[in-house]
Amino acid sequence: MAQQGCLWEHFVVIGLTHSKPLQTVHGELGFLGSDARYKPELIDCLPHIDEFLNKSKRPPPQLPTCCLPAGADIVLHQDLAVTNVVPHTFAVVLTEGDGTKVYASCLSFYDRVPHALATKHEDLLGAVALKAICLLSHQPYLTTADKAGGMVPSTTCSSSKATAAAMCQQ
Repeated sequence: MAQQGCLWEHFVVIGLTHSKPLQTVHGELGFLGSDARYKPELIDCLPHIDEFLNKSKRPPPQLPTCCLPAGADIVLHQDLAVTNVVPHTFAVVLTEGDGTKVYASCLSFYDRVPHALATKHEDLLGAVALKAICLLSHQPYLTTADKAGGMVPSTTCSSSKATAAAMCQQ
């Protein structure tokens, strides 16, 4: 359980990781094209997860699947101009085994495929993949976090597909 008065307990990043091979949401290994959906993983977490950290203080293990339930899709370099890569905000409420609720306010966006994956799969050079950043709390703060998260894309991105594609190519 969170400490009293602590609004956000974790800031997590979810998406494709360079430390594991690509795997589809159906369990098939490798890059099977941009029509496939890939299993998301926990990329990073603040505070950092220590292997000795009390399990009750870790983010729920099902978080990657809950935040990107359809998986992480990949948009190849040549498809960026015709694909909607505008960021989206959404909320997820997870219920732990003891009935405790964990509230996640998320922002999904496209980011470059990790370099280590792109070098293993030549088709992924210049590609982007769906990623999510999430704020986690045991307190139901979703309305406030959703408003704050909704301002991030408008201050950093344009809704223009061409501009978004150009940003991803930089």
